[in-house]
Amino acid sequence: MSDNVIVLYVCRHGQTSLNGGKGGQDCFRGRVDVPLDKQGMKDACELAYYFEPIDLSFVAHSDRKRAEQTATKIADAKDLEPHATPNLRAWNVGKFSGKPKNDENVAAVEYFVDPPDERIPEGESLN
Repeated sequence: MSDNVIVLYVCRHGQTSLNGGKGGQDCFRGRVDVPLDKQGMKDACELAYYFEPIDLSFVAHSDRKRAEQTATKIADAKDLEPHATPNLRAWNVGKFSGKPKNDENVAAVEYFVDPPDERIPEGESLN
């Protein structure tokens, strides 16, 4: 038996103009390819700082700009090449992408959680 232990670290991207912060919005990002805002870049740098003492062998991210920017900060600090994949994208909430997370929109999106095979208009099913 090997003494090697495999650990997977999963991180969320830094802040964008569509997910909060002072004066920011609280919107569904979905298919909207919004980059990090100023605070999001600080968030990414802080995340890279936390990873300083940790040995990493691989950094992967979704192919969205916000995830790429976050992963690049971590990978650069480790002298690694970050790898993009569409397989790590968030759920495509279709027509709700970029829309505010108000009670009406949240309820509408939650409708598609059960049944999970039901496709959101202009988006995809949860499955």
